[in-house]
Amino acid sequence: MQARPSSLGSVGGVTDQSMQRWLEQEVLPAYLPACRWFAAKARVLQSVKLLHHLPLPAAGCALWIVQAQFSDGGSQSYLLPVRFTASAEEVPQKAVIGAGPSGCWSDACFDAGFRNFLLEAIHQKQRLKFDGGELQFSAGKMLLPYSDQTRIASRVLEAEQSNTAMIYEPEQAGDGGFFLKIYRRLQAQLNPEVEVSRYLTEQARFGHIPPYAGAVHWKPVAGKRMTLAILQKRVNAQADLWRLWSTWLSNGGPSLPEPLLLQAALLAKRTAALHQALADFEGHSAFLPEPFNSTYCARLVRRCRQSLRRVVQLLQARQDLLQGYARDWARYFLTHHHLAEGLFGHMLTKQLLSLRIRIHGDYHLGQVLFDGSDLIILDFEGEPDQTLLQRRTKHSPLKDVAGMLRSFHYVLWAPYLIHNTLPDAAAQMHLRQQYQQLADCFLQHYYAAGISALQRADASEIEFLLQFHIMEKTIYELGYELNSRPTWVGIPLLGVVSLLETLANSSAL
Repeated sequence: MQARPSSLGSVGGVTDQSMQRWLEQEVLPAYLPACRWFAAKARVLQSVKLLHHLPLPAAGCALWIVQAQFSDGGSQSYLLPVRFTASAEEVPQKAVIGAGPSGCWSDACFDAGFRNFLLEAIHQKQRLKFDGGELQFSAGKMLLPYSDQTRIASRVLEAEQSNTAMIYEPEQAGDGGFFLKIYRRLQAQLNPEVEVSRYLTEQARFGHIPPYAGAVHWKPVAGKRMTLAILQKRVNAQADLWRLWSTWLSNGGPSLPEPLLLQAALLAKRTAALHQALADFEGHSAFLPEPFNSTYCARLVRRCRQSLRRVVQLLQARQDLLQGYARDWARYFLTHHHLAEGLFGHMLTKQLLSLRIRIHGDYHLGQVLFDGSDLIILDFEGEPDQTLLQRRTKHSPLKDVAGMLRSFHYVLWAPYLIHNTLPDAAAQMHLRQQYQQLADCFLQHYYAAGISALQRADASEIEFLLQFHIMEKTIYELGYELNSRPTWVGIPLLGVVSLLETLANSSAL
């Protein structure tokens, strides 16, 4: 196939240098910060450059890869599927990127022709060559061929925040359809969600995730391959566990609902099964369990301490904006945060015998669906504030466990603290008892599964690693809430104060 130009072309509406300058200087600098998937809203956008224009004539659209440059010297790359029409009246208002005398640029995700093209290209494993590189569409083993006559409806999901998601629904009965996620922020690495989902589906045969069905990559002539999208089999679910548990807990009462405890036990078993699947090496070096070593421990401690210091500085600058109990908790944290730094430092002196494996990396109740009888675990992208290379690092499986325990704390306290309401003493006692009951239930069933990565560790090592990662997660949450959801900051403040009190009491013994 002859290479196509990946600079300017007619498909997608970019036809000359003056139009490119207009897009880069006026349209895109206004459009990008307004998008909910734009990951740098707190940074000052200095300029935008259109790096690659990849026309897709079969879809009547194009893919743009743009680079956002910031005043601090950093940059980020983003994917924009675009469609060019003569008038803005031809597209939904929410899809408009920019309009001028010559026509309108819109988000092609809202175009059925573009969505159909993506699915067909993945099925056909197309390779589209351009001057600047190659678009690679790959199909997974679970993706069965379908007839050209198969009628498939598609639509964009509105709930996705950091990416753009769409579903495909075949009109004939018997096929659940597909889910496709377009990654908006691009990095020059294989996305861990593609890597882990494919491994769990095709090699580990783990049955509690949406099965991997395909992916789209951009391989530039110079540089590493970028993941643009992932295709998965669609799963039917009633709700994620955050919504389900929030509903159950809204009924009140000092006792946890029996269905919730049963589901917590099931969640522990499925989490353990996930970790065991990720620890069972099947000829793939990226999933080979590894021991703790000095390089990993030093890097982890350095990152945790840096995160802690950033949060301390942020809270010092904003503590006067807090009121009542939140301000009291903030003062306690600022007075005792050295205990957290000491806890992190213990990682450098511990003799750790357990193993590190690939993990979920951003594990919480919102990442687990209930399908009416069992659980489905979603979204293996990892922590959004990390690079893709960092997200592929192997950790203790207890890092995931810590994330889920923090999610238990959130779901119990959120109804009170996000409304700046501190429950009375009796209610606080019940909430603490409920958290402990949930945590004990989860840990009992998780440890009973006998995860191979933890088999060589004694109880003190497991307790240390769990405490370490809970502190790490809570500090991360505190920084996130201060920056993004100030009304939620009381939840991680309460969590970190409780952890520091435990450390203070143990050191006083």
